[in-house]
Amino acid sequence: MENNNYLKKTLSYWSDSNFLSKFFLSFGIFTFALIINYYAVRYATLNSGEPIRDLVLDAIPKIDTAVIHGTVASLIEVLTLIVLIFNPKFVNFTLKAVSLLVLTRAIFVNLTFLGIPYDSTPLRSYYTYGGDLFFSGHVATAFMVALIFWNIPKIRYVYLFISIFMGVEVLLGHYHYTIDVLAAPLITYSIFTIAKKIFKEDAE
Repeated sequence: MENNNYLKKTLSYWSDSNFLSKFFLSFGIFTFALIINYYAVRYATLNSGEPIRDLVLDAIPKIDTAVIHGTVASLIEVLTLIVLIFNPKFVNFTLKAVSLLVLTRAIFVNLTFLGIPYDSTPLRSYYTYGGDLFFSGHVATAFMVALIFWNIPKIRYVYLFISIFMGVEVLLGHYHYTIDVLAAPLITYSIFTIAKKIFKEDAE
């Protein structure tokens, strides 16, 4: 009985014209953020400087984690899509909060022009081109979803684990500097707090 009620409530969101109009607006903002990100990460890579020393990277050998990185990143996208489909209440705020995160990162990666770690093989995709280093987008995004679903422990813990896992993985692969990983949760929490104020109606 509870499952039926949950399913009916979920479907009621996706069949509500007011909700759908807000969803398309949120999705439009998200799409705009991705377009800005597309050009920002390529510009950052084009202008990347010389590699710098890193205490942690100097201490650990480079491990080829490219396959793991790509697989987990794809799984995160699918998992998040499923989570949002079955939790439509969080859809609009998630899209807007992540958009703010993406736009903030697009600015940050073009303020520092850190050099790609000397022994790194840059990962290339729509989201990254290797030189967009500060701060780690994978760690930040997973942590942002954990914050959004903080009151749902099962989802919160899954995304906290993913965030930590991705942080370790990118360091082992020498795709990011340590500061990129450690700063990501701190910056993400600040953006989350700002997003709750800007998009108060969606966050409630």
